[in-house]
Amino acid sequence: MYKKRALRTAFDVLFLWVVTVSVQAEVLTGLGWKAEIDGKTGRLMELRTTLKGKEEIIPFRKDSMGGPSFEGIQLRPVGGNKLTFEGRLGHVILTLHYETAGDHLKVICKAHNEGTNTFNPFRLRLHIGVDAEMRSYPEWDDKFFPTPYAL
Repeated sequence: MYKKRALRTAFDVLFLWVVTVSVQAEVLTGLGWKAEIDGKTGRLMELRTTLKGKEEIIPFRKDSMGGPSFEGIQLRPVGGNKLTFEGRLGHVILTLHYETAGDHLKVICKAHNEGTNTFNPFRLRLHIGVDAEMRSYPEWDDKFFPTPYAL
């Protein structure tokens, strides 16, 4: 019994280490916030911010609606830049770039057509990725919901 428990504990520690090592997080900080970005996909893993003097964690989805991401496009890091991610849709290059803007996280999303034909898709969808799902009361009292921000 003791050997089984010790083996199970060793497996749990090894599994936790492998899972932790496999996720390459890039950390970006600004005035009152900290973002963890998945270094392989470019998606936000977590955004911490200070609201009304209290640290809040803004949750991001981990499924196909996670983001920021372009629907159906796999993004990868660009060269040595750990905050820029790129994917392709035919001759169109889709790019996400993260940077600080004082007390805000700035995500620059671009679509650049390198082909000679006009890019005319049915849609080009960008998933923001904030987990704003509200299934029942009182859950919606504490959910973050993305709203437009005017510069």
